Amino acid sequence: AIEKEKPDILMMSSLLTTTMNQMQLVIEELKKRGLREDLTIFIGGGPIRDIFRKKIGADYYIEDPLELRDYIRDNFSKFKKNKKVK
Repeated sequence: AIEKEKPDILMMSSLLTTTMNQMQLVIEELKKRGLREDLTIFIGGGPIRDIFRKKIGADYYIEDPLELRDYIRDNFSKFKKNKKVK
């Protein structure tokens, strides 16, 4: 879907520690396909913490879905096609 739709943002969430490592596999696959640099990646979910974000190479960890909503709303203009948020 990322190759076809070419989104600016990818958001991933995990509710279980047994599935959270799949996020790292997704990011590794994006790198292999040359798609990682064009995405801003947000992660969150029950077992997720910022240290995990750093470990897997995601751009942002958001603890609260309302915080994410507010951040996207307030910064939407920064998310331009194939540009990183700065």
